[in-house]
Amino acid sequence: MLKPNPNDSPIPSLPTSLSALPQPSSKGKKKIYNSLIHVVHVPKCGGTSLSSTLRRASCILSSDSEPSSFPLVGSDCCVNPGPCERNDQRTCDKILTGCHNHIPDLLTLNNAEHKYTLLRNPVSRVVSAYGYRCHSPNNDCYRVREEYCQSGQLSRKECGPSTSSKVWSFEEYLELPEYHNIFTRMFGLGSKGTFPYTADANVGQVEFDAAIATLNTMDVVGLQELYSASVSLILDDLNIAIQPELDFEKKRDKSTSSTRLELNKLLEENPKIRKRIEEGEALRAD
Repeated sequence: MLKPNPNDSPIPSLPTSLSALPQPSSKGKKKIYNSLIHVVHVPKCGGTSLSSTLRRASCILSSDSEPSSFPLVGSDCCVNPGPCERNDQRTCDKILTGCHNHIPDLLTLNNAEHKYTLLRNPVSRVVSAYGYRCHSPNNDCYRVREEYCQSGQLSRKECGPSTSSKVWSFEEYLELPEYHNIFTRMFGLGSKGTFPYTADANVGQVEFDAAIATLNTMDVVGLQELYSASVSLILDDLNIAIQPELDFEKKRDKSTSSTRLELNKLLEENPKIRKRIEEGEALRAD
C-alpha cells in the first residue's frame, strides 16, 4: 500500500508508505512474449495516463525476451513511452491492446494474459466528460449524432458558442441517454462489449450481471480516485518496479479547469442535479 499522490482524492484509510507495497523479486519478470496486456479504456477514468505506464512496462517485459521469439517488439516504447494515440502506432502495441480507443474488445480481453481497467465515481466522470473534447455533444469527434457539434465543425467555427448553432447546457447533456451507463455497456453488452456512447443499447439487469462477470475476470480493477494505488497494484501484478515520477503522473488532468470548477460548484449548490446524474446511471427497465 502507499501514500496517496497529492492529485488523488484523499482517502483517510490509506497507509503512509510506498515501502509497504510488494516489490518485484529478483527472480525474473513475468514474460508475456506471445500473450497480451489488454486494457479496457473507459472514457475519463485515467486510461490515457495508465496507457503510458503500460507502454513503459511493455518495453521492460519485451526487452527480456529471446530475440527469436519476440524480436524488439517493445523497443519503440523504451524512450518516452507516452500514452496511446490513434495515429501513433508502435510495435510495442502488439502486446498492449485496447488503449487506442474506447472499444472494449472483450474477445481480445478474454485471450489476454494480463487484464486491467480503471473505473471512476459516475458523478465525477460525467462532470469531467462534459468539459472535455470528444465526450460531449458540444465537441463530438465520435459522430454520436449528426446534430451534435462535430470536432471538425468546431475547429472551423461552424458551431459552438460563437455561432448561432445549439450549445448543449450541462443539464441538457444529462438528458442524453448515450452519455450514461457506459460502464455497463462496455463490460456487459454482447461478446465484444460495445462503444460507450450508444443510445439504443439496452441496460438492464442482464447486462449489469454480465458486466460484473467481465470485471471479475480482470487482474486489477483500479479506481481513478485512487490512481497511484491502482497503478501500483497493476505494476506489482506485472512484477515491474514503480517509478513514481513517471507512473503516478496524471496526464490531461483538467480538475482545476474553469468548466470543472463551475460544475462542481453547481453540484454543491443544487443536489437535484447530482441526483439526476445518479438516476441516469441507474439500471433501466426497458
